[in-house]
Amino acid sequence: MTFNVQGSEARRWTLDIGRGDDGRTPGSEALAWATRYLRQGQIETARLDAEVLLAYCVGRDRTALLGDRQFGLTPTEVACFRELAARRGAHEPLAYLTGCREFWSLPLAVQPGVLIPRPETEFVVEAALRYAMPAVRRRSSCRILDVGTGSGNIAIAVAYSLDSAALVAIDIAPTALEMAQANARACGVAERIRFIQSDLLGALRPRRAGFDLLLSNPPYIAALEWDSLPKTVREYEPRVALDGGPDGLLFYQQLISDAPPYLSESGVAIVEVGDRQAAEVCRLFQHSRQWQVMEIIKDYSGIERVVVAECTHARAHQHGSHRD
Repeated sequence: MTFNVQGSEARRWTLDIGRGDDGRTPGSEALAWATRYLRQGQIETARLDAEVLLAYCVGRDRTALLGDRQFGLTPTEVACFRELAARRGAHEPLAYLTGCREFWSLPLAVQPGVLIPRPETEFVVEAALRYAMPAVRRRSSCRILDVGTGSGNIAIAVAYSLDSAALVAIDIAPTALEMAQANARACGVAERIRFIQSDLLGALRPRRAGFDLLLSNPPYIAALEWDSLPKTVREYEPRVALDGGPDGLLFYQQLISDAPPYLSESGVAIVEVGDRQAAEVCRLFQHSRQWQVMEIIKDYSGIERVVVAECTHARAHQHGSHRD
């Protein structure tokens, strides 16, 4: 599909930006145009996004590019930059345009149909590394289940940081699993993560030696709030990875109810929650009488972002059947 910048701003590109003696378009002028264009489209990070797109189109590091006052764009690079600026001006996520999003200092590939990793999800990884230590000290390993892996960001970050971790990562979407597997290979941890297509825990079988940790960033947006989400989320990211049912709690209810048979004795669940959801998710854990809430972790904005709970009845659910 071809995207074109329409209207007066497209004409301003033609009028204001010429070519140097070498036939290249001055990079500084292209950057200024794109910044103006994105600001008119109500993109809050217009300058940064323009810089990222420009660096992507010319195949250079953004910092190095900005330090080069003489760089110019070829006609092919100009066409690429204009197309991506137009798409970003329509609020398409920057990560889908560049095909990459950094998470845990790891460059992860993303594409439409796969949820874009958020920085706050790193708090799930931090908690997982702490809560994995008792299992590692007991037997020099830790078995971890990542439910709804998406791009694989949580599982990959944990595997990258903890050599003794053995992970199973599940997702209902084949597109997400393919991308997660590719990301795991690129980060050098594919041999320690098993990827399985599954609707929640449906494709797994409980086993006597269960998972020490269950990690999840489940869909938690209430369905009634969908239309109020930013356009960049509402119109581009996969709803199946975001919509948590009428009140946003559907997947927590299912995990809290279904997870105990899959956990080892004193297994721990670490789940990300939405703004102002922590108290309700804690209530669900406690009401089940199978869990004890251990910790609520705030993100850098002071939002209660992660709930940690220990399964107190995992042993009663364990039996001798094994996962495929």
